[in-house]
Amino acid sequence: MGLLQDISHYWTEQLDPRVADLLFVASSYQVPLIIFAYLYFVLVCGPRFMKNKSPYSLETFMKLYNIVQIVGNGWLLYDCINVGLFSCKLICPVFDYSSMRFVKNAYYYFLLKILDCVETGIFILRKKDNQVSVLHLYHHVSTLFLTWAGRPTDQMFKKLLHL
Repeated sequence: MGLLQDISHYWTEQLDPRVADLLFVASSYQVPLIIFAYLYFVLVCGPRFMKNKSPYSLETFMKLYNIVQIVGNGWLLYDCINVGLFSCKLICPVFDYSSMRFVKNAYYYFLLKILDCVETGIFILRKKDNQVSVLHLYHHVSTLFLTWAGRPTDQMFKKLLHL
């Protein structure tokens, strides 16, 4: 098999069947395509589009975006506390990995990382290019990629259940 076939085989065959139907999880190309589109917009297309235009205000959109981020991250924190992620036993806490709640929280965190990329688009459309640094781009790309690449596989659950 070729390298791409090996990656595709690994990505689909070792995936935990309980998460296979979740958006972006079973695909080996969608998230890299989102990352590529994000970088293309931020580095090439967005600045070119805004070159001869005045900055957009986007005040209402930014307020709505911030409210969605606060509610989403607050709910995620509440649910992580409720599932026992921050229990009194900080070293080797005990989780029920047969429950999908912990996995769903990780998935919602991943979706919030995709939503975080909107922030950079707002910077571009408001012509706040000084806020788009290499560190900013690295942060958004790496957190999105690592949360996607760390998706649950059936073998991961078997290892976690038999510790």
